[in-house]
Amino acid sequence: MHYQVDTRPRSVLTHEYLKPFEQDGVCILDVGSRDGAAFDRVRAQVTPGRLVALDLHHRVENGVEFLSHDLEQPLPFDDNSFDCIVCTDVLEHVERKHQLARELARVSRKGVIVSLPNTQHYSYIKGLKRGNMGKQYRFEVADGSDRHRWITYYQANTDFVASHFTITAQHDICKRGWHAPLSRIMPARYTINQFYACTV
Repeated sequence: MHYQVDTRPRSVLTHEYLKPFEQDGVCILDVGSRDGAAFDRVRAQVTPGRLVALDLHHRVENGVEFLSHDLEQPLPFDDNSFDCIVCTDVLEHVERKHQLARELARVSRKGVIVSLPNTQHYSYIKGLKRGNMGKQYRFEVADGSDRHRWITYYQANTDFVASHFTITAQHDICKRGWHAPLSRIMPARYTINQFYACTV
């Protein structure tokens, strides 16, 4: 497995790991997509077969199908429907995280890209002490609203992903500057997000 401490954002890493799938007729699913930006490079390089973004609204835009779907339910696709699936910072939002992970593996033919926040990062700890860990953790969030349902710890994140997929690369994302060398020494404290490229 390739391991790297990285200061690049998830979007850049996502585009990097989608490069091997850039071929005509490719089918890619982005689970929890807001704007379909994960597909920008693919659309510019090849003629894709099907690009689907599970979002809040039904629409077709720039060759991307946006489909509304409750992620607590099985995905509405046949087995092996997509060459690669992107699911970045989504699993911590769903109650049935294991079910969703199994669904990602079921509908993917080859690859899965996953990322999870690391709430052991010092900024979360500081926020917890000050009573401001982040709006998606606050008790006053309206019922039914989008929120984080799980506290995602560094090692537990990797264990979870490895229990459902074969991890081929892990990037521990940290802030720029002095954070990178500290992330290598104390990854749980200085890694703010964990990015995984996987196979099924």
